[in-house]
Amino acid sequence: SPEQSPLVGTGGSLSDRMTRGCMFPPGGWTIINCSNAAAASSAQLSAWGRYVVQCGDDSYFAIGDESTDAADANDGWIPAGAWLELPLDASGRYISVLNKNIDSDCRYIACL
Repeated sequence: SPEQSPLVGTGGSLSDRMTRGCMFPPGGWTIINCSNAAAASSAQLSAWGRYVVQCGDDSYFAIGDESTDAADANDGWIPAGAWLELPLDASGRYISVLNKNIDSDCRYIACL
């Protein structure tokens, strides 16, 4: 039934913002200083925000509800150089990354 569905119903305005092409704000990307030895997390991101994430190395990736939620080898991963477009809801507002191979970093930017 719809009441049990994990899908979130969105109104027209939110749906329009979540599906259009990204417009990036001035000022550049924010660095998440992770490595292949230790995961790192972002600052708290905006509820119902949309972001683009890119990493310099293949990186494990996790979404968490606290800044202490850490990505590890049990999470999915982003291939080096790929962009992950990431809409967030009100609960998972932190992203955590851990490089797979080399000491690199990941970056994110708001998608307006």
